[in-house]
Formats: sequence, structure tokens, C-alpha cells
Amino acid sequence: QSEGKSITSANLAISFEEMGNRVLLIDCDLRKPKQGRLFSINAEKGLSDTLIDKSLLPKAIHRLREDKNLWVITAGRIPPNPSELLGSEAMRRTIGALKERFDMIILDTPPVDMVTDAIVLSPLIDGMLITIRANQTDRRALAHALDQMEYSNTKILGLILNGSEQVGGGYGYKRYGYSRYGYRYGYGRYGYGYRRSGYGYGYSRGYGYGYGHQQDAAAEQSPQRPEERKAP
Repeated sequence: QSEGKSITSANLAISFEEMGNRVLLIDCDLRKPKQGRLFSINAEKGLSDTLIDKSLLPKAIHRLREDKNLWVITAGRIPPNPSELLGSEAMRRTIGALKERFDMIILDTPPVDMVTDAIVLSPLIDGMLITIRANQTDRRALAHALDQMEYSNTKILGLILNGSEQVGGGYGYKRYGYSRYGYRYGYGRYGYGYRRSGYGYGYSRGYGYGYGHQQDAAAEQSPQRPEERKAP
């Protein structure tokens, strides 16, 4: 949790759209969704609603801009049974229908090592990317997540490392970062990202899954300073 999954999912969706693809981003975190807030989408219907009533699917697909081939499905109402919904036949049919309309579908899921939501989606996906954060991700938690995916025969496409520091010169964020070529420039009012005056990223207390995981106050107030945390 709090390692940049939702920001990374949104970033990938925007990048693949800019390469000429028709891209759909689905917020599959039916416990603590974020994509609606990231893109400023105030949707009445979302994924959970469409899995209960498939006729609502057209109302749940939101195009960000008319000149952009990027669509988003928000999570919808928080259900009492997220894992059951994501692993249901309705979810399989929904993904199957959406594959006919889009070149790429990106699913933003909850933490794989805390709940089974991401694992139950494995039969529907081509592969999974693991998001980790420098000086924060617990190695035992990562090993546990990889074991779960191996057990479920999930294809791992790779790991994305967030929060690493640029050492020396090179092709870093200072020149080509978010402020110049990122979300604010590309999507106007949909702007978001790692900035103190904007949305920031969700270092909130606990993930809401009943595991009692807490962030200390300093970590919550300063999510962009990984050097202050001890490496696992």
C-alpha cells in the first residue's frame, strides 16, 4: 500500500494513449478507490454497479477528452464483497466485452499481499506489474506477494520502482519530469501528481482492510522523502 499503484496505473494509461492506442483504465480497488479523484470524475456509476447490472456499463465508461482516446471506469459504490464481485462470471463477461473495444485495458488493483482481489483477477489478465517504493517496501511482503502470484500462475511483467533518487547527471526528472511533460501539461484540469499543492498521494492511516497497518505521522506528512525511512 501507498507505493504508487494508482499514480503508476494512470501514468501508464496516459503514456499508452499518447502512443496511439485506445486505452481503458479500470479502478478495480473496490475498497479504497482513487482514480475518480485523480481524474476529477464524479461518476454516479462505476465498476461495482456494472457487475450487478450489466446494462449500466455504457454509463460507467468516461472519456476524459474528446480529442483523447483514454477512458476511465471508476470503482463505483463500495460493495460488501469486493473479492466475490471481481472473481465473478459478470466480471469475466465485462472484461471480455471491453477487450473488443479497446487496444489496452489497465486494471488498478488493491495491494496483492493484503487481500485476494488482485489474485482473483489473474485468469482475466495478460500479466501483472508490481509497484514497489524505495526504502519503504518490506522485502518479506514482496516475497509473499510473489509467492501468491506464482501459486496462481500469474504472469509477472516486471517491477516498477518508485521513490528512487537520481544520482549524478543524466535523464532525470529535473528536466523531463511531471511539471513540464506530465499530467498538468497534458490534461489541463485533470492535472494531478506528486506536488504539495495538488492531490499528492495517499499516505493515509491504514488501508481499510482490517490489517491494522499504520503509517507514522512523519511518514504521512512527508511522503516524498524516502531517505528518512530505514531500508527494509
